Amino acid sequence: MIPEWVKHTWLMLQRLIRDCDYYLGCGNRCAKHLWARDEEAQITEMRKLLAELPDEYKPEWLTSKKIDVYESKMLNLQPVVL
Repeated sequence: MIPEWVKHTWLMLQRLIRDCDYYLGCGNRCAKHLWARDEEAQITEMRKLLAELPDEYKPEWLTSKKIDVYESKMLNLQPVVL
């Protein structure tokens, strides 16, 4: 059985990802559409939540590399090669 805190963490990660996708698309890169209201804080929260999960509960749909890609796109850094 999956612990409730893990389910909550997955839901929060999904929310943060949806916010990033909207920010990069129809949100016109406006930080008010991000949960954290700041690009760096949003990425930091995603990394923190992912790190808190034990390996057996880390989602397949979000990896550290995927967060790197979001960071690169949102902070206009050099592209990350997957």
